[in-house]
Amino acid sequence: MGIRPKVHLCVFFAIISALCIALSLGWILQFSNQQMLRGRAQDEANTTLFQMATCVHDYLGSHDPKYATLWEQKNALFFKHISVLKKNFPGDEDLLVVIRQDSIKAKLLFAHMKDFPGDAKAAADLHNAARTITANISMLRSASDRVFLKSLGDACLLILAFVLVIVCVMEILRRMTVTLHHLEQQSSARRQAEEALTVERYLMNNLLEHTPDHVYFKNTKSQFIRLSRTLAEHFGLKNPADAEGKTDFDFFEMPHSGQAFDDEQGIITSGEPVIDKEEREDWPDGHVTWASTTKVPLRNDLGNIVGTFGISRDVTDKKAALDALQVTMRKLEISNKELENFAYIASHDLQEPLRMVSSFTQMLKKRYAGKLDSDADEYIGFAVDGAKRMQRLLNDLLEYSRVTSKARPLAATDAERVFTETLDNLQLAIEDAHAVITHDPLPRVLADEVQLMQLFQNLLSNALKFQVDGVAPIIHVGVRAEGARWIFSVRDNGIGIAEEYFSQIFLIFQRVRTQKEYPGTGVGLAICSKIVERHEGKIWVESEPGKGTTFYFSLKKAPGEIE
Repeated sequence: MGIRPKVHLCVFFAIISALCIALSLGWILQFSNQQMLRGRAQDEANTTLFQMATCVHDYLGSHDPKYATLWEQKNALFFKHISVLKKNFPGDEDLLVVIRQDSIKAKLLFAHMKDFPGDAKAAADLHNAARTITANISMLRSASDRVFLKSLGDACLLILAFVLVIVCVMEILRRMTVTLHHLEQQSSARRQAEEALTVERYLMNNLLEHTPDHVYFKNTKSQFIRLSRTLAEHFGLKNPADAEGKTDFDFFEMPHSGQAFDDEQGIITSGEPVIDKEEREDWPDGHVTWASTTKVPLRNDLGNIVGTFGISRDVTDKKAALDALQVTMRKLEISNKELENFAYIASHDLQEPLRMVSSFTQMLKKRYAGKLDSDADEYIGFAVDGAKRMQRLLNDLLEYSRVTSKARPLAATDAERVFTETLDNLQLAIEDAHAVITHDPLPRVLADEVQLMQLFQNLLSNALKFQVDGVAPIIHVGVRAEGARWIFSVRDNGIGIAEEYFSQIFLIFQRVRTQKEYPGTGVGLAICSKIVERHEGKIWVESEPGKGTTFYFSLKKAPGEIE
């Protein structure tokens, strides 16, 4: 409640209070005046009675002393009462009783005087005196009664009026309190609504001023009502208000402007939004931009559609990068396909010539070893070893190409059984290295069984190969669940790998150690990476030189085993 209503209420209450006080004071003054008049009338009555009685007493005493004595004896109580009456003024009811008692005593006095002997004149005087006393007493009694009754009636009326005024004032105050409380609630609700509206207006202005997205509101004619500063700048405007009342036809060329209008009118008609639509924006100067747009119906408080609300984001750079990436991926896909074809052709078609070279070099070594000079023997040995390495390289290259060309569909596979068969295949190598291989119970996975066995075999072969001299290999294969995948690990106690080679070792033909230190083609881990990639998993390594190596790879859980 504001200050002004409070002041009005206080003034009204003060006026009502002053009126009540004035009425009360008026009634008190009137009642006091009436009491004074009644006291004066009572005093006059007592004085008259006393004077009359004294006159009678003196008159009787002048005629005969015995009459006076008799008077005093019979009327001692009357004189005593008169004396007391002069000193004390009783209340209203007592006054009526006194006056009535005095009247009775006056009548008794008159009766007694009739019995007194005397002359006729004295009797007449006594008779007249008695009648005068009686008349005066009756007159005073009637006047006193009228004064008292009038005062009582006025007092009752004043009290009744005062009570009615108080009741009316209380009712008015009650109604005013209820009204003021209701007004205060309305004022508080209105104030809260205004504050909330101010906050929302502040938030909206900040959003439209600072959001990087293109935000806009349109009416049913697809005319801009409000828009963000970034969209205004996109239109080449300095002030967003300059776009109000305009449409896409004022900024874009066909077909984008027409398509945008049709989309918005369809939203207004159907109430169905357009979500994340990629739009090509054609500008008057001929250049093209791209935007990802979401448009929804704009509704009022009653739920009626009064326009559209849209958010779009410029994705021109993103689309250009995506298009470039798609071009690169297509080129890479073609290159990979060509590489796979080349690898298959090379590994397959070169097998026969290579076998001939290898066979003839071995024949030369057998026939002419020791018959030629030492250089010839060394050269023949180089040729034989080169042919063997080339044979292994072609075989590995053929295996690499078959990861995709000869792959089988993925299916639920028992990794425990596949791992056991892998150990059987590597039994001789395990015994030669005096290796100890342990493993956790392995789960069922979604995999190509042949490629899973090749993956296990390549990782175990690496662990058996890269060992510290004189130290028996200790290898452990573990597994843990992680969401919808199994994370496998192959840990050894070998020579380890420096961190700078972690990404290099998974590339084809890449080697960390020399051929002389550890023979190999550098294709084994590349095959592992390609197998895991085909299974939509990941493969990585953790290692330190001299502290062993742990290879990790992830595979999907078999259907039915996902919690």
